[in-house]
Amino acid sequence: MDKKQYLKEWRKKNPNYMKKWEEEHKEERILYGKLKNSNYKKKCINHYGGKCKCCGESNMVFLSMDHMNNDGAKHRREFKTRGGSDTYRWIIKNNYPKGFQVLCMNCNHAKRFGVCPHKL
Repeated sequence: MDKKQYLKEWRKKNPNYMKKWEEEHKEERILYGKLKNSNYKKKCINHYGGKCKCCGESNMVFLSMDHMNNDGAKHRREFKTRGGSDTYRWIIKNNYPKGFQVLCMNCNHAKRFGVCPHKL
């Protein structure tokens, strides 16, 4: 029996092997996921200029991607993403399309109510 066949049969006999491993390594998996997601965010933010397009904030903790046409909800429905790291992965996978910009959380939130106070 070759290795591939052996593993296939072993997995049939041990269907919950991944659950056990995931439980034993929960903290490591969480940290790895956060690191991976922060790398996606950094790639996107840096590609689109690395700072808030409105106020110039450059601290990565405060920055986010903004749908320039205010169509984020439509985009999430259409491409079945949940926002956040899903959006960053989608942007990278789709070769950094137009229609996005970097905004800090304050400017992004203020945009929902019309014009950001920095623009007044």
